[in-house]
Amino acid sequence: MVKVISGTTQTSGVYLTNPSGYVLTASRGLGISPKVVVETSDGTQTDGWIVGRDDSKNLALVEVSGLGIPSLSIGSSSGIKEGTEVLSFGYMKDAAGLPFIGQAQVTGIKNEYAIGLRFIQFDIEIEQGVVGGPVVNREGDVVGINVGGSFLHSLNIAPGNSGYALVSDKFKSDLTTIKEGYMRTADKELRPALVPTSLSPPPQPIIFSGVARSGGLPVSKGERIWARVYGSEQDDLWMSALIGEDGKYKLTIGAVSRFYINKPIEFYLSGKKHPTTPRFTTVDGIEVFLDLVF
Repeated sequence: MVKVISGTTQTSGVYLTNPSGYVLTASRGLGISPKVVVETSDGTQTDGWIVGRDDSKNLALVEVSGLGIPSLSIGSSSGIKEGTEVLSFGYMKDAAGLPFIGQAQVTGIKNEYAIGLRFIQFDIEIEQGVVGGPVVNREGDVVGINVGGSFLHSLNIAPGNSGYALVSDKFKSDLTTIKEGYMRTADKELRPALVPTSLSPPPQPIIFSGVARSGGLPVSKGERIWARVYGSEQDDLWMSALIGEDGKYKLTIGAVSRFYINKPIEFYLSGKKHPTTPRFTTVDGIEVFLDLVF
């Protein structure tokens, strides 16, 4: 069990045995930035990278190395039924980040057939920050991932005094796709609205294009390249694009405020930062040809 810190937001997560080197967490509490901090129970913090996420299913995988903590396996939730005893784990956000371990009894299984989700319902409430933490059976296997009220309300589910968790048999097969870089974000929640004014219109975007290489070879088609525009007093901006044939990319970087003019831009591939840091210097719009070697 770990904390996943994304900006000012904290969720919980579970360090997995398979796929190894990854933390599974709930995606809805994370910002648009793929860069997060993973914190273990002794306070050790390690940089992590969101390799994929699906906000429609509230799942994200964070790649992280060198945690040095025990991992858990994803088990089968097929044997979970009303009356089954489970343990819900996580870190409470409002209690100095104290660990939460809740012994619970399953009160029902709820199916959302239209969106392909299934939930375990149990008899304890999920505290803020515990979202994303594992629900574990008696064998110590992960059979669910805690979800929060905002996600449930978006599905027209009223949690009441119950806790809910996504069941493992429904999300286990999704992890392969997410690990390969699938990204589906709830853009309306993650990105600030573009509201230009006559006094301070936003700058026109910059379009970067070129060829991305890694290890001397063009980056494989379908991998994702990221750009980060520093914000300091405001939030950093993150944009991404998929690599095309022969490592070619085209990435549009737009800002919602003139505040970002002349701020540095960083490029990332799978968590690896490119040494070149151009600046967001244009107000008229421009296309820049830049080959990136990671």
